[in-house]
Amino acid sequence: MTACARVFALAAVLAAANPASAQESLSFEQALERLYGDNKSLAAAGFAVDKARAQAGQARGARWPTVGLEGKAVYWNDPVVVQLEDGTVFFPDFPITLPPLPIPTAIIELERDHYQSALATATQPLYAGGRIQASVKAADAATGAAEQSQRSDRGRLALELVRRYFGQQLAEQSVQVRAATLESLAEHVEDARKLEQEGQIARAERLRAEVALAEAQRDLGDAQRKAALARSALAAILNSEVELQPSTPIPETAAPEPLETLQQRALAANPQLRQAGFQRVRAEQGVRAVRGEYAPAVGLFALANVYDEDSVVKKPEWALGVSVTVPLFDGFQRRHKLHAAQAQVDQVDALQEAGERDIALLVEQRYQQLANARDQLQSYETTRLLAQESLRAQQLAFSEGLANSLDVVDAELSLSRLRLGIHSARFDALVAHAGLLEACGEFERIRDLAALAPAGQGDK
Repeated sequence: MTACARVFALAAVLAAANPASAQESLSFEQALERLYGDNKSLAAAGFAVDKARAQAGQARGARWPTVGLEGKAVYWNDPVVVQLEDGTVFFPDFPITLPPLPIPTAIIELERDHYQSALATATQPLYAGGRIQASVKAADAATGAAEQSQRSDRGRLALELVRRYFGQQLAEQSVQVRAATLESLAEHVEDARKLEQEGQIARAERLRAEVALAEAQRDLGDAQRKAALARSALAAILNSEVELQPSTPIPETAAPEPLETLQQRALAANPQLRQAGFQRVRAEQGVRAVRGEYAPAVGLFALANVYDEDSVVKKPEWALGVSVTVPLFDGFQRRHKLHAAQAQVDQVDALQEAGERDIALLVEQRYQQLANARDQLQSYETTRLLAQESLRAQQLAFSEGLANSLDVVDAELSLSRLRLGIHSARFDALVAHAGLLEACGEFERIRDLAALAPAGQGDK
């Protein structure tokens, strides 16, 4: 059983370091570039930005004149004629009668049964109560909001990549620690059996060691399953068909800047808050556009007769004029639209104020998480040497018959928990620091954070 436990522990370490399936080594920098290049949600956010920019161009187009060409091809059931009978002129198809004329009876064709015409028109808005300008500003604000939404998605995904990329390393480190603990307990079981055979310890001591060994095997299996899930999670976010092996070690984290400074930067640059600011501009321009509906609309129009076969109605070769539209009554529609637009402004203001409080609280939470992780890491580092020496002393005392099996097991498990705690605290500190950067709208600096000096490896 002892030999099997050793083999199982060694196989666990090798499996964590070299999974059986195909592997691809990947640095965090490469992972980040792949994330930004392949992620579908980021691609969708990019299309939303393109759409908003195109709509902004459409809004600006309302300032330009519109030019068109109108063509007609008309076919009548009969030609248009003037019939003269007994000196009386009348139109068969129209209720018009002329006085008697001293001319012979005849039928004169004025228009064939078909004709074609083409008319060129142009209109230029001169004044619309500020509605065009409001539409342009609202469209620009929509573009800004879409860009900030894209930045928010990039920051969120960068933070998630930190969790998954370095979380896989944490899971694999946990497997290594569990395997080392299993191997050490297997050696302790072997020593306990020898001492039991020599009559130096009771059978219960050996049984305690075997129970601890069985629990260590279970913990190792659980750690292996979590490591496999972590590998799948990293491959999923990067759309990889093969398992990825992170090559960038978990870095050390430096002390953050003062909390007040971070909160001020977050309120100024957080993409969600900036997006809310652009939404407020859109709401304000919506109010301005509705108010503009109360003003008259003034425009300039021109037309040119390009081609005309109509011999009945003679059209001018060109025309130029000014049009004025004055709204008088619309069933109180504008008044209700104005109330709705003003309510939209109030709603955005309330959401923005709540968002500022939430972001400030989020920065404080992540700041405290980073501080706690750093304090915990410092505490673990302080007691690590003591835990190692305590285990060595208990193992020596047990071999001399001066300590029982439970003391050795407790010392071994305490050292194992300490090692796991060190790895976990380093990971928590890194995620909290990356979260601070993401909340402050500085997710680009996560790339620099991952490039810091790697954490010490002497605690495995």
